[in-house]
Amino acid sequence: MNVNRLLPRNGAAAFALAFLLLFPSMLYAQDDVDDLFAVPDETVESQNDSESESESGDTDTEDDAENSESDVADDGADENGEDAIDLDALTTRDKPTVKGTVSLSGSIAGGFLDWPVPEEGAPYGDILWEEFDASVYYDMSSSVSVDARPLPYFRYFAKLSTSMDESRFSFPTPSVSELFIDYTLAERYFFRVGKQSMSWGQAQLLSNPGDLVSDVKDGIAVKMFMPLGVNGLTSVIYVKDGWLASTASPSPLDFAYASLFETSAGPFTLGFSGKFNRNLEQSLIGNMYVKTNVLGVDIALEGRGDFDVYPAKGDAGTAWGIGPSYLWPTTQALVHMFWESSDIGLQLIGEYRFSYGPEITTRIGPVPAEESAADTNLVWAENGVHRSGLGIVFTDARIFGLKPAVRWYHQYNDHSGQIVFGLTGSIAPLLNINIGLPVTYGQSWSYYRQNNEDPAGRVVSLVVQLSLSRSF
Repeated sequence: MNVNRLLPRNGAAAFALAFLLLFPSMLYAQDDVDDLFAVPDETVESQNDSESESESGDTDTEDDAENSESDVADDGADENGEDAIDLDALTTRDKPTVKGTVSLSGSIAGGFLDWPVPEEGAPYGDILWEEFDASVYYDMSSSVSVDARPLPYFRYFAKLSTSMDESRFSFPTPSVSELFIDYTLAERYFFRVGKQSMSWGQAQLLSNPGDLVSDVKDGIAVKMFMPLGVNGLTSVIYVKDGWLASTASPSPLDFAYASLFETSAGPFTLGFSGKFNRNLEQSLIGNMYVKTNVLGVDIALEGRGDFDVYPAKGDAGTAWGIGPSYLWPTTQALVHMFWESSDIGLQLIGEYRFSYGPEITTRIGPVPAEESAADTNLVWAENGVHRSGLGIVFTDARIFGLKPAVRWYHQYNDHSGQIVFGLTGSIAPLLNINIGLPVTYGQSWSYYRQNNEDPAGRVVSLVVQLSLSRSF
């Protein structure tokens, strides 16, 4: 809902209108601006210590469901020296556990759609007003889960979720966000079958090239984990709606297959993963990573290659002078660093990502007149695509009782980026406030201008969000 051009010029009236817009938004929640306040998992901590202590008796069942190997303990070992799953460490529940969550939040944002440029003879105030835009966002979501483990080696989990339709102010029929069973065979092989989610890869700030299974949540999967060597092997088979060529007799090629093997060698942790899915433009993916700690800095290096194992599917790359796409794999490299000082309460997260090859995303650079619209989504940068990000979090510092945070993304290739200054904290029991100042720079066609996280595409704005959430 945009209210651009509707705000009155009078300051008192503008304040009154802003209050009227903000007040009802406190009763709802929205996903549109949540990304502006997102911080990497490693930096997430309690925003109110006293509140955390008062709720320390609550344990979220969903946390168990999201950690794929959380129920797979490796304390025991068999005669071959390989770790076995400790079934005694798993909880047996006589009765199912029912949990629920409810979340409400509302936001108001105002800023400029483009950087105001003075024009000769035109009042600068009018130029500022023409570029000004304000919006309100609201929503409400809720979920209910059932978790049962009648036997140490068998578990059932189901979760129903719904979120308010902002355009109709109604709640659609709850959907199944997760539904799976866990089964442990011979104290060694762990299976999870059904609708589930999982995450691989080392990236936290930029897009995560190592997460080969990010789309598992959109389908049905069979996952297996087995102890192997120092760590273990995870394998996944899954399918999504539209992949099956024939529901009567589906082909094995209609499914996606992925595996991840992780191990350790001295101070290094190594991971090797791969995926095959003929539904992808480049159907075979290989990925590997190595991470360690150097002088207190966690460092991870990751590389990925996407290949087309089938004959040429067309001449998509011919217009770019690179030939058929199957001859040119897409390669990506990632450098991730994390440093923390508990003495001064400071965390630094830095990432650099490089990709080379045909990449389906927003095109970098203006579209030449001789190119057709179909070519505008194919990126081919002669020297590759460079992206970098920096995250700064003060874990102990407070400004007016709120915790500050800074996140900076930059794109070397087109000199665009986004910087978000934020403050977050608790202002009442269960009620949190987030204040963000996102600034996006670059040409109008640049990557971060085209992929601006501000829902309205504003180049600079002030966002205030109130959120209330509770698990029970």
